[in-house]
Amino acid sequence: MEQIYATASDGVKIPISVVHLKGAKLDGKGPLYLTGYGSYGISYDIGFNSDLFSMVDRGVVAAVAHIRGGGEMGKAWHDDGRMMHKKNTFTDFVASGVSAGARIRLEGRLAIEGRSAGGLWSAQS
Repeated sequence: MEQIYATASDGVKIPISVVHLKGAKLDGKGPLYLTGYGSYGISYDIGFNSDLFSMVDRGVVAAVAHIRGGGEMGKAWHDDGRMMHKKNTFTDFVASGVSAGARIRLEGRLAIEGRSAGGLWSAQS
């Protein structure tokens, strides 16, 4: 597991937690599963998730984007992803897919998941 950062459209660094097989090369040649949630100040805490290991065992890199609107980085982080700043939630997720994708996956090998108010983004990839 490691943490990388994406740069949002306004220059803010977005943390991304990444898990992959030990020794895997993050050279842009493998598939990426990216998820995130950025609403209601709820933190997307990282913990053991047995559901991911079927994918990880097959070489998929799993990543969680800690986008603004969530609670991972305090009240200001939450506030910067709500109300008149809600757009940041979506642009952060896009930036996370682009940034992590450039390092981790081949074009066309990105799967994303988001739910409720934190997952209102659709992508072509």
